[in-house]
Amino acid sequence: GVAYSQQLNATGGKTPYSYSVTGGALPAGLALSPSGAVTGTPTAAGASVFTVTVTDSSATPQTATNTYTLLVVYPTTPNDAKLKGPYAYLFQGYDDVLSGVLAYQTASVGAMKADGTGVITGGEQNANHQSSNPAGTKIGTEQLLGTYTIGTDNTGSITITTFNTDGSVDQTHTYAVSLKAPVSPATTYSQGSLIEYDSNQATGTRGSGQL
Repeated sequence: GVAYSQQLNATGGKTPYSYSVTGGALPAGLALSPSGAVTGTPTAAGASVFTVTVTDSSATPQTATNTYTLLVVYPTTPNDAKLKGPYAYLFQGYDDVLSGVLAYQTASVGAMKADGTGVITGGEQNANHQSSNPAGTKIGTEQLLGTYTIGTDNTGSITITTFNTDGSVDQTHTYAVSLKAPVSPATTYSQGSLIEYDSNQATGTRGSGQL
């Protein structure tokens, strides 16, 4: 919801350069210009992975390629400091594939680190969905990034993006969160409840969990 601008730069070869996205995708609302400027206003929180190729103006064009991860975060609030440090979470529910006809049980367990300013700087998750394809009975571990926002009433949202082993984005989920206020003399917000919050469609992932 806030305007963004970042210029990509290349060296070597013969100018002018031409930039293009050749893999993955920019966050919704952002675009890459041929001159290498990433601009726009993002419309949703979460991480995106995209590959940019820059081509020079030589008679035999030369190229260079780089892959970027761009995390769109919620606006920071003073209450974000209530969620800071390492947390573990368990989410259980179901994947409603055909509304009222076909559903699969699902569960996710993970660990994450909140920085106190609305950014989940890292973590990992194991999730078993109807689309999972485990090797034998082992569910693979995925790395994650995310963002969160907490209000004065201790409720808010957490958006987590998980990554495939090749670094591409797997899924992004948003949860409504309610933190449990600490009992004095404790000052750390160490517990909370989660509810899946990212789908207004008839089908999708439904469930709840603990933080």
